[in-house]
Amino acid sequence: MKGIYYPELRLFTYYVLGSPSLWFDNKHLLQRFIEGFSQTPAISAKVFIGIGELERPPYTVDNHQMVADAQTFYHILQSHPSAQTGTLQLKLLVIPEADHSMAFPTTAIHGLSWLFKRAD
Repeated sequence: MKGIYYPELRLFTYYVLGSPSLWFDNKHLLQRFIEGFSQTPAISAKVFIGIGELERPPYTVDNHQMVADAQTFYHILQSHPSAQTGTLQLKLLVIPEADHSMAFPTTAIHGLSWLFKRAD
Protein backbone atom coordinates (compact mmCIF):
# COMPACT_ATOMS: atom_id res chain seq x y z
CA MET A 1 0.00 0.00 0.00
CA LYS A 2 1.43 3.36 -1.01
CA GLY A 3 1.70 6.27 1.38
CA ILE A 4 -0.80 9.06 1.09
CA TYR A 5 0.57 12.38 -0.09
CA TYR A 6 -1.29 15.67 0.27
CA PRO A 7 0.81 18.48 -1.28
CA GLU A 8 -1.69 21.16 -0.31
CA LEU A 9 -1.90 20.06 3.33
CA ARG A 10 0.29 22.03 5.71
CA LEU A 11 -1.05 21.99 9.21
CA PHE A 12 1.63 23.41 11.49
CA THR A 13 5.09 24.89 11.55
CA TYR A 14 6.04 23.80 15.09
CA TYR A 15 5.77 20.26 16.42
CA VAL A 16 6.47 18.76 19.83
CA LEU A 17 6.28 14.99 19.68
CA GLY A 18 6.30 13.41 23.12
CA SER A 19 6.97 9.70 23.26
CA PRO A 20 5.41 9.06 19.85
CA SER A 21 3.65 5.68 19.72
CA LEU A 22 5.14 4.67 16.41
CA TRP A 23 4.80 1.02 17.49
CA PHE A 24 0.99 1.20 17.24
CA ASP A 25 -0.67 -1.25 14.84
CA ASN A 26 2.60 -3.07 14.11
CA LYS A 27 4.32 0.21 13.20
CA HIS A 28 1.77 0.89 10.47
CA LEU A 29 1.99 4.68 10.88
CA LEU A 30 5.78 4.65 10.70
CA GLN A 31 5.71 2.45 7.59
CA ARG A 32 3.15 4.71 5.88
CA PHE A 33 5.31 7.71 6.69
CA ILE A 34 8.41 6.04 5.24
CA GLU A 35 6.54 5.09 2.05
CA GLY A 36 5.20 8.59 1.42
CA PHE A 37 8.15 10.61 2.68
CA SER A 38 10.16 10.47 -0.53
CA GLN A 39 7.31 12.33 -2.28
CA THR A 40 7.25 15.14 0.28
CA PRO A 41 8.30 18.51 -1.16
CA ALA A 42 10.25 21.13 0.77
CA ILE A 43 9.38 21.27 4.46
CA SER A 44 9.53 24.43 6.54
CA ALA A 45 9.07 23.36 10.15
CA LYS A 46 10.67 22.83 13.54
CA VAL A 47 10.19 19.35 15.01
CA PHE A 48 11.12 18.40 18.58
CA ILE A 49 10.97 14.74 19.58
CA GLY A 50 11.27 13.82 23.25
CA ILE A 51 11.42 10.25 24.55
CA GLY A 52 12.34 8.71 27.89
CA GLU A 53 15.48 6.60 27.97
CA LEU A 54 13.48 3.84 29.69
CA GLU A 55 10.82 3.65 26.98
CA ARG A 56 12.29 0.39 25.77
CA PRO A 57 12.29 -3.24 26.89
CA PRO A 58 12.05 -4.44 29.56
CA TYR A 59 10.27 -1.28 30.76
CA THR A 60 7.57 -1.06 28.08
CA VAL A 61 4.37 -3.02 27.74
CA ASP A 62 4.71 -5.68 25.04
CA ASN A 63 8.42 -4.83 24.75
CA HIS A 64 7.90 -1.87 22.44
CA GLN A 65 11.11 -0.25 21.19
CA MET A 66 9.90 3.34 21.54
CA VAL A 67 13.39 4.86 21.76
CA ALA A 68 14.59 3.02 18.65
CA ASP A 69 11.41 3.95 16.79
CA ALA A 70 11.82 7.64 17.71
CA GLN A 71 15.45 7.52 16.58
CA THR A 72 14.44 5.91 13.28
CA PHE A 73 11.80 8.58 12.72
CA TYR A 74 14.34 11.32 13.52
CA HIS A 75 16.90 9.89 11.09
CA ILE A 76 14.30 9.65 8.33
CA LEU A 77 13.41 13.30 8.86
CA GLN A 78 17.12 14.19 8.90
CA SER A 79 17.54 12.57 5.48
CA HIS A 80 15.14 15.03 3.84
CA PRO A 81 16.83 17.76 1.73
CA SER A 82 14.99 20.38 3.81
CA ALA A 83 16.97 19.27 6.85
CA GLN A 84 20.17 19.88 4.91
CA THR A 85 19.12 23.40 3.90
CA GLY A 86 17.89 24.27 7.39
CA THR A 87 14.24 24.86 6.56
CA LEU A 88 13.45 21.67 8.49
CA GLN A 89 14.97 21.98 11.94
CA LEU A 90 15.05 18.90 14.15
CA LYS A 91 15.90 17.98 17.70
CA LEU A 92 15.73 14.58 19.37
CA LEU A 93 16.04 14.44 23.14
CA VAL A 94 16.41 11.05 24.82
CA ILE A 95 15.71 11.95 28.43
CA PRO A 96 18.06 10.16 30.85
CA GLU A 97 16.47 7.90 33.47
CA ALA A 98 12.93 8.84 32.32
CA ASP A 99 10.08 6.43 31.78
CA HIS A 100 6.91 7.29 29.88
CA SER A 101 5.28 9.24 32.72
CA MET A 102 8.42 11.27 33.47
CA ALA A 103 9.17 12.01 29.82
CA PHE A 104 6.02 14.08 29.28
CA PRO A 105 6.80 17.14 31.44
CA THR A 106 10.44 17.20 30.35
CA THR A 107 9.44 16.98 26.69
CA ALA A 108 6.94 19.83 27.10
CA ILE A 109 9.43 22.12 28.84
CA HIS A 110 12.42 21.39 26.60
CA GLY A 111 10.33 21.22 23.44
CA LEU A 112 8.62 24.58 23.90
CA SER A 113 11.86 26.18 25.01
CA TRP A 114 13.67 24.91 21.89
CA LEU A 115 10.85 25.83 19.52
CA PHE A 116 10.43 29.37 20.77
CA LYS A 117 13.98 30.23 21.74
CA ARG A 118 14.71 33.86 21.10
CA ALA A 119 17.63 34.75 18.87
CA ASP A 120 20.35 36.41 20.94
